[in-house]
Amino acid sequence: MLSKRQRQLLRTLDEGPRSGSELARALGVSRRTVIREVASVSAWLESMGAGSIASDPNYHLVVTSDEALASLLSQDLSDEARVLLCVLRTPGVAIAQVAEETYLSPRAVRAAMAEANDRLQGIASLEARVGYGIDARFTGMEAPDLLAALAMDSSGVLAELERSCSVDSLMRMVGEKSDEYRLLMEPYLSQRQLRIQTLAAAYCCAWIVPDSTGVADARVRAVSLFQERKQRLLYRLITHRAAILARINEALSSHGIRPTREDLGSLIFDHVLRCALFPTIMSAEIQRQMRSMRTEHPFEFDFGSDLSESFREFDEHLYVERDFLSLYVLASLEHYSQRPVHVLLVCSRPSVATINKTLIERGVDGVEIELADDEAQAKRLLEQGAHDLVVGDSTVASRFSAEHGWDLSFSGVLSAAEVDRIRQLALRVLYERDIESLLPKGSYLELHVGGGTDYLSERSCGLKVLEERGALSAEETALILDRESQGERLQLDGVAFPHSITPVMAATFRLLVIRPDVPLRDGDESIGLIVITLASQRLADKSSMFNYLFSVMHDAERSRARLPRSYEEVVSFLRRDFGYSASEEEGE
Repeated sequence: MLSKRQRQLLRTLDEGPRSGSELARALGVSRRTVIREVASVSAWLESMGAGSIASDPNYHLVVTSDEALASLLSQDLSDEARVLLCVLRTPGVAIAQVAEETYLSPRAVRAAMAEANDRLQGIASLEARVGYGIDARFTGMEAPDLLAALAMDSSGVLAELERSCSVDSLMRMVGEKSDEYRLLMEPYLSQRQLRIQTLAAAYCCAWIVPDSTGVADARVRAVSLFQERKQRLLYRLITHRAAILARINEALSSHGIRPTREDLGSLIFDHVLRCALFPTIMSAEIQRQMRSMRTEHPFEFDFGSDLSESFREFDEHLYVERDFLSLYVLASLEHYSQRPVHVLLVCSRPSVATINKTLIERGVDGVEIELADDEAQAKRLLEQGAHDLVVGDSTVASRFSAEHGWDLSFSGVLSAAEVDRIRQLALRVLYERDIESLLPKGSYLELHVGGGTDYLSERSCGLKVLEERGALSAEETALILDRESQGERLQLDGVAFPHSITPVMAATFRLLVIRPDVPLRDGDESIGLIVITLASQRLADKSSMFNYLFSVMHDAERSRARLPRSYEEVVSFLRRDFGYSASEEEGE
């Protein structure tokens, strides 16, 4: 078995690569200790046939069996989770009994209780009382809600609930009322959430039905009572929707927040509904992200704190994470135009999925996003329609079938860097798809070179021909020539990249290509292709096209592709399709 520290190390690397310094900070140990622990965990993974840990340059998991790794992770529980499971099953359980069931020392049990109290501030607290056992008090959510939130984020906790009872048998015993509850909650909760909720209520039956005698009867009664409470809460919130929206608008006004989204209040209300019906707990990783964002957006996070407190005044049992409320404001400050780049976003937690969706829409110029709750739904959506990008939870990505592909995985709420990566991927899709509109055939020129092969003079001749065709204006020609005369020219692997800002108010970039029939000379450089980029002043990001073009050149060099010799080949080249090279004989 792994130690607590080793389990933490493995789960940290399961979220994504980490440097030695990052692991040292996460574990609270020295770099030397990290090296030792990494070696131990890697050896254990190899012995279990799951994989190993590599370091080039950051530490990361090398998975040889997704199933083996998923199984190992699902069976592993932290000390904190082990203790909470005992407390949530048996009110007033003695520390000695918890120690016996968890194979922890009494001291370790108390340490786990302290960790739980630190993590669950404002939600629950554990206190050891002499002669009574562990006293658990819930302030933000009830026992089954807490357990459901833990199971949603931990496959180990969920596996423990599944071992304790069967959802199907519970539903049969509860009867028609359970079917009615499921239909009522379908607009707000996923099937996975409903299933976990049922298991949690049954597991915590002693908290819901304290005086019940038979275990089976207690579980059935507990599920029924729990569902009745949630149903009453749903009706209360829907009935008072106008009052809740008024609280939201008042908070926005008092903090001087004027979002551009007219439906922000409704979005937050829907979030409140989901949180009330299925409360969630921020993971340590998300909390870390929030601390970083809070320093950059203090006013928006003040809004979240005040609104969360206002909800608590409305109903003392209504727990809504304040930072999530702040993110809704941050994600609604701008709108972008829509473009046909289809993104499948896979997130197991609907609230986090909604926030990530709005963060992507805010930071990426015009994408269309479809949400999936789990792997099965993602597969169905992929089979039903075309998606350009597939992104989402690292926990789901680790189990995702290889044949469907996965463009980016992340943990929790998207960071600014991850949103930027999605933006780059979306731009790549957009540019690859729209090459022919960015570069119409009239903007391609095969230039016959006469006696001279001087790059500057032949480039000017080519621009004049394109100008005569109407592919660019005389003003744009002058701007391109002036720009290249001012400094070092962009040239890479036989391709020159003249560029300029154009006064034409285009919604995107424009490309022009000149292919001389013989290579041109510019000092020591040989130029076989000229790719001209024009960027409108209205474009906020004027570097993305160059990033894209240079990545194409990198891929072309890696594929040992020759430079294209026709318009069709140029289009293929810019789409990273270098197959035209393979079909031709050497020397042609």
